[in-house]
Formats: sequence, structure tokens, C-alpha cells
Amino acid sequence: MKTKPLEYELSESALESVNNATDQKAVFDLSKKKNVKKGNTLVMINQETSKVSYIVPIFHKNKFYGGKIPKPSSLFIGQAYEFEKRVTEILNHFPKCVEMVLQQSPESDSKISLVKDETYHTFIMYKVSTITALISAVECFINELIPESFTIENKKKEIVGKEVIERTWNIKSKLKTIIPKIKTLKNPEEYDINVNRLLELNKIRNEFTHMKTKVKGNNMDPFIDYFELLINLNLKEKIDQTESLMDIMR
Repeated sequence: MKTKPLEYELSESALESVNNATDQKAVFDLSKKKNVKKGNTLVMINQETSKVSYIVPIFHKNKFYGGKIPKPSSLFIGQAYEFEKRVTEILNHFPKCVEMVLQQSPESDSKISLVKDETYHTFIMYKVSTITALISAVECFINELIPESFTIENKKKEIVGKEVIERTWNIKSKLKTIIPKIKTLKNPEEYDINVNRLLELNKIRNEFTHMKTKVKGNNMDPFIDYFELLINLNLKEKIDQTESLMDIMR
């Protein structure tokens, strides 16, 4: 999945109203905006497609540059692809970064080629970034799907709407409770399998986001197990599974 711009469809009447209200001779001077701290987001209307998009200009080397703001869920999926690409590139570079070889004995066939710390740690950084992007993509996607008028009763017996759900409900509650109420799932079993896969991934992400250095009854660093899970994670498979889940929710 490639990144997609955030766009809204304009009705024929809305487009006509905009055209009637637009002064074709008006001039907008961006130079007056570059030093102003207020927001400078521009709204662009494509007459041919009747779509509205947003542009945030940036002033660089005496010129203004800009692009269409991306759809948030699409942006995070795009990030995951880019991070995974870097993970693969670094992994393929391992043979050129070997500092020493660990071997139990000259007769032993088992040995580990120890790569440079910086290379190995960068490899891990991009793995963490990939799974973080995937979780963010799903959370954004769910928020995009929730109708503006949707309400539900929470555990405190309070009726809450979209804004409260987005801010206070965790991803598990959104996947297990909200999505089945707003979407007709053609294959609930397949959906549950994909949800559980994502929640396992989210558990690993949470361990790195909220890293624990001590756990009662554990004399070793408690995060080692999660490093092991992360390092051996097949990222391409996780990206495919995440996209499959999002496709089911469409």
C-alpha cells in the first residue's frame, strides 16, 4: 500500500458555491506568512476531480515548497514499508560489518559472526520503528472509520462518542468492541485471527515503548525476551498481516 493524500469529495453544489465566492483576481502573498507563527495551511480544490486537499508550505532556501497532506493511516503504512526496507538493507550489509567470529572450538561448526555495534543497533532501531508504525496505522485507520454520530456505552455506563473513543479507548477495545458494531464482518473468524496477531505485535511494541528494567522475581533484564522476539520478527509478514486486517475492516 502506497501513501495516499488526505482528500475530501466536494458535491456539485459545494463546488459551484466555491466558484461563485472566489475572486479570480485576488492575490495571496505567501511571503507575508513565512514569519507568522499562526497556522499557514492552505486548502486546494481540484476543479477536475472536485476534491479538496491540504497543503502546508515550507520556506527553504528562499523558495516555498509543499505537498498534499497524507491520510494519517496511509502515512504510517508507508513508514512501515520504508523502515522495513532499511532493515533489509542493513541485514544484507552484515557480512561487511563483521568484527569478530565467536566459535566454541576450532572443531565446532557453530559460530556467530559478531557485527559492529552501531550497525546491529541501527538494525534493531528500524525494527522497533516498523512495528510502531504498523500499530499507529491501525489505530489511525480505526479512528477514520468511526462515524461522527457514533455513540456507545462504556464500562462506567456512560454514553460516549467518537472523540472520547479516539482519545481514551485502547486499540484492543476498538478492535474487539467498536469495529464489530460499525462494520459488517463477512468472515468474523478471519478477523479475530488477524486482530490477535496485531495485538501480539502491539504487546511487543508496548514493551519497548514502556521499557521495564526490573520485574519482581526476575534476576535478568526483563526486556531481553522482547528483544529476542523483535529481532526474529518477520517484518514483511507483519506488514502483510496488518494490511489484511485493514482490508477486512474497510
